[in-house]
Amino acid sequence: MRIDPNAGPQGKNLHSIGAVDLTVDLGDGTQHAWPWQYLAAGPYAYSYMTGFVTLGSTFSSGSWVFVHDEGTQNRVWNKISWNGSTPYGTGIRVEVRASNTLTELPNLPFTMVLNDQQIASVTGRYLEVRVTLHRQPLIAETAVLYDLTVKTP
Repeated sequence: MRIDPNAGPQGKNLHSIGAVDLTVDLGDGTQHAWPWQYLAAGPYAYSYMTGFVTLGSTFSSGSWVFVHDEGTQNRVWNKISWNGSTPYGTGIRVEVRASNTLTELPNLPFTMVLNDQQIASVTGRYLEVRVTLHRQPLIAETAVLYDLTVKTP
């Protein structure tokens, strides 16, 4: 099933809660004479509920990247602070780079920053922030970022 997040009834704060807008029949997996040739997709699910797929094949990290435009050339960036949850074996890494033009940003290296600590030598109109949530292999829990605040002097 596919869900359209903008459809359906309105929930809290008058936001749509979503509705199914497409359902695709995957068939029952009836096998033909040729081995492993099925009439349709033949979904097979019960063993996937064990968590093995989650622990064994999904990425152990993911990133969220955004660019903030302060509107002022040569802006000195002061601090970035965040709140999150980092169970054992997980972590949150925040990195930044800044430039006066958007086209320069991809050519600059990222600088790792510490939570609510002074940022050294990062200036420019545009600040690109990369947040990476990571976990060690075979760790089921994940890090969670609740909020992030960019501070200027």
